[in-house]
Formats: sequence, structure tokens, C-alpha cells
Amino acid sequence: MISRHVAAMAIAGVLALGGCAQAEPSAAPSEPTPLPTITEAPTTTRPLSDFEVDCSDVVPDELVAQIAGADAAPREPEIIAGFALERASVIQDGGIICEWALPGAELHQPGIQIAALSGATGDIERIRPMLEASPHFYQTEYSGSSTIMVGCMEDFQSPGTARCHWLAEQQGVLLEVFLPSIPSADNMLEGTPSAELVRGTLAALVAAPKRERSETHPARTCDQILPPESFTTPVGTFFSAPRNRSLDGMLGISTSGWMTIALWSLAQERLGWTSCDVNLGSAASPETIDLAQVLDAPGAAWIAEYAELEPFGPFPEAAVSCGADEGGEYCYVTVIRGDSVIRYTSRDSRTDIAEAILGATTE
Repeated sequence: MISRHVAAMAIAGVLALGGCAQAEPSAAPSEPTPLPTITEAPTTTRPLSDFEVDCSDVVPDELVAQIAGADAAPREPEIIAGFALERASVIQDGGIICEWALPGAELHQPGIQIAALSGATGDIERIRPMLEASPHFYQTEYSGSSTIMVGCMEDFQSPGTARCHWLAEQQGVLLEVFLPSIPSADNMLEGTPSAELVRGTLAALVAAPKRERSETHPARTCDQILPPESFTTPVGTFFSAPRNRSLDGMLGISTSGWMTIALWSLAQERLGWTSCDVNLGSAASPETIDLAQVLDAPGAAWIAEYAELEPFGPFPEAAVSCGADEGGEYCYVTVIRGDSVIRYTSRDSRTDIAEAILGATTE
């Protein structure tokens, strides 16, 4: 289950659900047409990384201990809860994600988190103008063939510490490093353990043997995923037509507690994943509009290996978390459908709305 704290932080992400696979009618006219059925998820395996290295090959143990603590150890990044499907997109696109954390640390408290993609020559230039406009990204360094950016946010609950992100690119390797708690003075680009971590990791990934990348896949539009005419509105509510969320719009978003969305969005673009926004309204309070988000993730059924699945409406395999916490209501539903995943998220906890929107999605 998703912790309430993770739910509160991650609701700005997206979850979506899939519809039903239609069974073919019988050729014999005397027999009734079979009811729609939902295809079972095939047996799939986690995609191989383009980088033929392990996490321990790119960050030395002594540097992990120096930055994250002597007891910090590697852990498997979460790929279901909260923003986790975004992390799964990096893995599916051949990237590498590594985390180190102290024993007992919650999902949102890694000591060190890194993620990287290959084949990303020039992509940092698409991201750089938007991040430089953010108050958290205030340094950019160009050095030979590399570009390194760093941005930090003071942790007001822990004076003297900061949450910092680095984004770096060299020879087609796009690297992101997130350190959630480091000394405020340790956010520079030179001469600190964090700077050594970023530069050393980038160099190790550039030098690592790499598998040949697969082709970029075309994406469906939101009108294809969620045909407006297919919506069945629950009593007392209304929906808007779905809107495509552009890559450039996502690149400009960053979070103070997680990796920036830039790396995820780039991976999703290359995979042919589509993110859609749908406005939700109530006839009783038409001036109050909530946002639901749907993510169509073809080829992502391999995440079922990491999920605790349960039935949800007509869908036999779903990861569901809907309720309320200190941040308000929330609802996440992730459905495995064939070799794809559809994910829904909203700040409205009504499961009938989630089921209606997910039931309107097409294969």
C-alpha cells in the first residue's frame, strides 16, 4: 500500500487505467455475441538497461557512506507507488535508476537517487531554459563536452541542509542526481562530495559499455485514448474533453522532493507514452474544478511483477489507493491490460469517477 505521506507528495503525478479487450463474436449467427472480456497480462520481464553496469559500478561505497551515511545501503527503487510509474518509464527506455538509503527510510527519503538515459545528445538544451528560469536551478557549467546544472532548495525543517538536484549531459548520457539532505554549503559544482558524486557517476556512465538502443515509438493522442463520446458521467459530475500534456510543458516542471520530471518526460516521449489531463466538475459546485490525469503506458505490463494487484470494477488486475490524508482526497488506480498499463490519478477520492474515466479508455 502507498503511505499517506507518499500519496500526498505524489498526487501531482499521474495514474491511469485500461479498458476491456473485446472478444470476437462467434461466426454462427444463432449463437449470442460473447460479452467483452479483459485480457490477462502476459508474462513479461523487466527491460534490460542500455548501460551494461550495476549501480555499485558507478558510485563507490565510500562516497555513498560519506553522503548518505555509513549505514546507507542499495535498495530497489519503487515503480508502482506515487511517481513510481514515471521511474518505470526510465527503466523501460533502457535507463538506469539507483537508490541508496538508510535502514527504515521511507520511499520519499532516499539518501542518494540517480537516474540516467543514453542516446540523449542535445536533449539537455531542450530542458535547460525552463530549469534555469526556476529559482531552484541557479548554476550551469559548460566544460568541454559536458553540461552540468545544479539547483537546491533550503530545507526549512532542518536548518543548514538543502535538497539538491543535478542534471548533466555528456556524449549522449543524460544524468540526474537527487540528494534530499546535504549541507547547504555542499551544493556547488566543484570540490565537494556531492560534486564528486555527480562528476564521477557521469564519467562512469559515459565510459560504460552500452547496448544498441531501440527505435522511438509513436504515441497515441488523448482523443484516441479517451474518446470524448465514450465518457459515461456519474450522476452530479461532468468531465472536460481530454487534453494532451506536451513534453515541453512537463520539462518545465520540477519538484523539491523528487527528481525533476524532465528525465521521465523524455523517456515517455521516446516510448510513445501519453499523458492526458481531464477536468472534473460537480453540478453542485461548478466553480470547483479538479484535475484528473491519465497515463497511457504501452509495453509497461512488466511492472506487474512489482505490484500487489486486486480487482477494480471490471478490471481484474489493478493497484488501487483512494482515500484522504492531511493534503486532502486522492485516488490512484493503475491497471494492467495486455502488455500495457493505464494509470489514473486525481485529488478526488471517488472511485466511480475513476472507474468511469478508465472504462472510457481504448486499447
